[in-house]
Amino acid sequence: MKKRKWFTLIEMLIVILIIGIMLGIGFLLNWNSVDQLRTKSSVEELSSFFDTKFLQIQASNYENWVAYSGIDITLSWWAISIDYVYHLSWWDVSGKFYWETFTIMEITWDNQHLDKVTIQYVPFNPGCKFIWWNEGSEINKLYFSAKPRGLKNACFEMDKNYCKLRAVRCPWDTY
Repeated sequence: MKKRKWFTLIEMLIVILIIGIMLGIGFLLNWNSVDQLRTKSSVEELSSFFDTKFLQIQASNYENWVAYSGIDITLSWWAISIDYVYHLSWWDVSGKFYWETFTIMEITWDNQHLDKVTIQYVPFNPGCKFIWWNEGSEINKLYFSAKPRGLKNACFEMDKNYCKLRAVRCPWDTY
């Protein structure tokens, strides 16, 4: 009997098919992991913005060596940026926090949809105040969701007594 030196065409096709299936499964698992990492990094980016402002106002009342009396951060429905204003001695300095991957999808309080809400921080005060168009109603807890492009919503909660952003499980199904 002669010894074979080469693989047959069918053997090579079977090996290529097995490798293809393994690569396909690996690619799908990897794609899911990439989406989870993108969502997590977007959530951390948004959380770090709020944490930075919160810690800054807890530690000092100076921005670029000028005293300020507070910071207002405004969340708007369907916005891709967050507006903020430092209330300085004689003037206000405003800015925008942009991100490429998020859109504010929902802002709610007590199961009521809000189009816009302003979070007002005061120096050396662990709490904050939520301001919206109906000043007669006091908001204790604010919920909002932000949607990374092409991914699931990321939901957040903020309590007026300790005004720190906290990621939570989404209580509602939106978009």
